[in-house]
Amino acid sequence: MARRIGSQTRELLKDSGYILDGRFKRAVILKNKEDGGRELWYANDSHAGYTIQIGRWGYEFGRDYPASLNS
Repeated sequence: MARRIGSQTRELLKDSGYILDGRFKRAVILKNKEDGGRELWYANDSHAGYTIQIGRWGYEFGRDYPASLNS
């Protein structure tokens, strides 16, 4: 369940509809459970807007991450 913290809406990964598909130093690749689409999310604990919490860090959406970037 998402919760409001000031201007931020924060949701735990398990409640978000995504699964962790990859990890970089300060970014993660999340896979949408519904359609299989992948997205790059950047660590930004103080992001104003929708934020997914993984462990103790908040992540903001960065961009789509197509399969072609793996090659």
